[in-house]
Amino acid sequence: MSDPTLEEMRLFLNQYLHSRDRLEEDCEFARECAIYWYAQNNHSGQSSNLYSAMCQSLYIPSPIEHAPKHSLPQELYEELKREFEPPKPKPKSKTKPQTNDMNDQFVQDLLFLTCQLQSLGAQNHEILHRLRQFKHQLETENHELEQDRKYIQNL
Repeated sequence: MSDPTLEEMRLFLNQYLHSRDRLEEDCEFARECAIYWYAQNNHSGQSSNLYSAMCQSLYIPSPIEHAPKHSLPQELYEELKREFEPPKPKPKSKTKPQTNDMNDQFVQDLLFLTCQLQSLGAQNHEILHRLRQFKHQLETENHELEQDRKYIQNL
């Protein structure tokens, strides 16, 4: 499997959309959704371009979402598969998944959750920063009110 970068996938999908007379700006949500899910389903670990693309994508799925839900993101997801995935060999027989396959899926799920937690950590950091700013502002205003109260008492 190839390991395209975020920019390569955006360029490919923009060209695809342009060839179908769709404005890239009107399809940004669908494009980012397709890139996110393609990267999430196909990355080979934290050092891969696809993992980086997943983390940098502008799309943030809901906690219960597991794939693109709407027709355009699904169409773009399929185009990414056609462009960047080699054809898969046909299985010889239907058997239970091998332990390694289950472990690989577990690792992928774990990496996905790690990425989500990193995103939440960044959001929490921003909230904490804003709360500290607000606290400082309140302390400053409280100090000024205390100074005004003392001034009025001395009159």
